[in-house]
Amino acid sequence: MQSVTSGADGTFSLCGLTDLKPRLLWGEHADGRVAWRTDGPREVSAGTSVLLRVQHTREVDGVVLNDEGPVRGAVIIAIPKPQVTSTVVTAATDGRFRASLPNGRHLFVVSAPGYDPMPFSRALPDDAPLVFKLAPLVDLTVRVEHDGQPVAGATVWRAREAEVTTDARGLAQLRARRGNDVMVHARKGLLVADANVHATRDQLVVLSLEQGAPLRGRITDEQHAPLTGAKVDIDTLDDALLTDAEGRFVTPPLPPRQLAVRVGHEGCLKDARFVRPTLEPEFSLELRCEATARGLVVDAAGTPVEGASLSLKVGGETEEVTTVADGRFSFFSTGPGVVTVTHPRYRKTQRPLALPSRGDTTLVLDAAASVSGRVIDAAGQPVARVQVATMPAFDVSAVADDTLRTFTDADGLFELHGLRAGRFALLATAKGHGAVASEVLVLQPGETREGVEVKLGGRVDISGVVLDERNRPVPGAKVVFERPDADEDFRKVIVGYATGDVLSLASWSNASTTTDTDGRVELRDVGAESSVLRVYATGFAPLPETSVSRGQHVELHVKKVGAARGRAVDDEGRPLRSFTANEVTFSDGSGRFEVGEGASVTLSAVGHQQATVAFDLAHGDAARRP
Repeated sequence: MQSVTSGADGTFSLCGLTDLKPRLLWGEHADGRVAWRTDGPREVSAGTSVLLRVQHTREVDGVVLNDEGPVRGAVIIAIPKPQVTSTVVTAATDGRFRASLPNGRHLFVVSAPGYDPMPFSRALPDDAPLVFKLAPLVDLTVRVEHDGQPVAGATVWRAREAEVTTDARGLAQLRARRGNDVMVHARKGLLVADANVHATRDQLVVLSLEQGAPLRGRITDEQHAPLTGAKVDIDTLDDALLTDAEGRFVTPPLPPRQLAVRVGHEGCLKDARFVRPTLEPEFSLELRCEATARGLVVDAAGTPVEGASLSLKVGGETEEVTTVADGRFSFFSTGPGVVTVTHPRYRKTQRPLALPSRGDTTLVLDAAASVSGRVIDAAGQPVARVQVATMPAFDVSAVADDTLRTFTDADGLFELHGLRAGRFALLATAKGHGAVASEVLVLQPGETREGVEVKLGGRVDISGVVLDERNRPVPGAKVVFERPDADEDFRKVIVGYATGDVLSLASWSNASTTTDTDGRVELRDVGAESSVLRVYATGFAPLPETSVSRGQHVELHVKKVGAARGRAVDDEGRPLRSFTANEVTFSDGSGRFEVGEGASVTLSAVGHQQATVAFDLAHGDAARRP
C-alpha cells in the first residue's frame, strides 16, 4: 500500500504503479475525516486523474439492548457506504458506546456473547442515539427420523453454521436467533431432509429423511466449449460451486424437488434454471459468451467516459455493465431493448438498441449541471441530515426521471450532480418540517452553481403530545401531517410545475417527526391551514385521522396492543405438530404460538378447517381447535 500527503492546493501524486490492475483509492485527513471518489468507480488504474471529496465525521452515541435491558460488552463494527474503512467500538457495561463516524448511511454489524452477529443498515440520526436491539439465541432440538424411526449418526446443520451429528436417539442441538426463520438440514448417505423453522423459543424440530440425489451438471458456451471456474449457486447450498476444467460440477445429495440453479462466468451472460436432482445423467447449460453488441460511451467532445453504468432492458430481463478505462462496453442479450446510461458528471440518457448489432454502437453523453449549497435554520445555523431534492419546474411527467436527492452533512452542506439543464427548484425536507423551497434556478448544460441557500422556518405551526390510555407520554411515536385533499393538491402541483410556482410544490408535501421523551411533538413549515394527523407507535394501534389546524395544540391518545400467544390443538385436545398462525409457521410439536400485534389470530393446518380467534390481549393464553 502506498500513501502520500496532499499539497496546499489539495493535489497529490502516486508514482511507481507499474501495472494496470485496478486499485482502491481513498484518503484520510489529519483531523480524522476520510475522503473517497464520488464521481466514478473507487477502483482506479495507473495514469488516472481522480477527485477525492472529504467526508465529514461526527461523534455519535448509541446503545445496544435486548428485551430486558442493556447488553454488556457488545462489539459494534461500523462500515460506511461506500466502504472506505471501518470503525470498531465496544459497548460499556450499560450497553452504551460512542464513535466518531463519517456522515451518511452505514452497515453496522453488532455482536455479543450469546448472540449471533446482527447487521443493521442505518443513517446517522441527527438528535437521537443509535439503538440496536439484539435477539437472544434459542435452542433447537433436531430429531432426525426415517420411516418413523430415529436415525443416529446423521449430519445436521443450519445455514453457514458448523455441522453436528445426531446421537443414538436421533437428536442434535442447534442454536438460532429468536424471531428468525432458519433453514435446518439433515443428511445421511443419500437420505436428506430440510425445513424452514421460525425460531420463537426453545423448540423441537422433526426432520423426516427421504431419498435424495446429487446434482451433476456441465456448463459450456455457445460453441459447446467447457467453461472453467463458472460460479454455480443452488438453493439449499450455503456456498457456490465452481466448475472444473471440463466445465463440470457435482453437489452433495439434495432434496428431490425443483431447485433454482443460477450460473455465471466472467465475460458471459448469467443464466438460471429450475432443476430437479435425480440419479440420471448430468444437467447441461449453455451460457451466452459471444457479445451481441459492443460499443463506446463518449462525451460531447468524443472523449471516452470511464465508469458509466449501462442498463439494458430486454422484455422482463435486465443486463447491467460498466464501461472500462477506454469507455467500451459489451452486451450479451438478444432481441430489441432499451439501454439507459448514467454517470455522475453527465445527464442520464436512454435509447433503443437492436440486438444483435453490427459494428460498434456509440453513445454520447451530454454534460450535466451541478448545484451545491447549505441548509440553515431560522437562526442561521447549519442543519444536518436534511433531504434536498431537485424539482424540475416545467412538466410533471418529468418528475420520475429528473428528481435527484441527497442529504446535508454535519455542516448543513449538500451537493447534487448529474442535473439536466433547465429550471429547477430545490426542496429541503427536515425532520419536523414540511418541504421548504429555494428560489427557482435556471441551469445551463455543464454549469456548476454554488452557494445556494435554503432556510427552514422557526415558527411552530402545530404542537401536541402523544399519550397512552393512562395519559402517560409515548416517546418515539411517528406523527405525520398529511394533506386532506389529494386531488386538489395534485392539480396545484401540475400548475406549479408548469409555472415554476415553488410555493405550490412545497405546500404539497407532508411533514413528519417523532415524539421526544415527554411524548411531545412540534411541526414547522406546514403549508396548509388545516389537515390531518396520523400517529404510528410500536406496541400501539395506529391512530385514525385527527383533524388539525395551523396554530393548534393537540392531545393524541393511542391504545396499546400486545402479542397474541396461544396453543393450537385438534378436536381431541392434542397439540398440532405443524400449523400457521397469521401466516407464520410453527412446527415444534407443542402447538404453542406467539404472533405480533393484533386483536385476532387466524390458524390453518393441513386436514383441519381454518379458524379465526379473537384475543383479549391483556389476559393470558388461549387454546383453539382449528
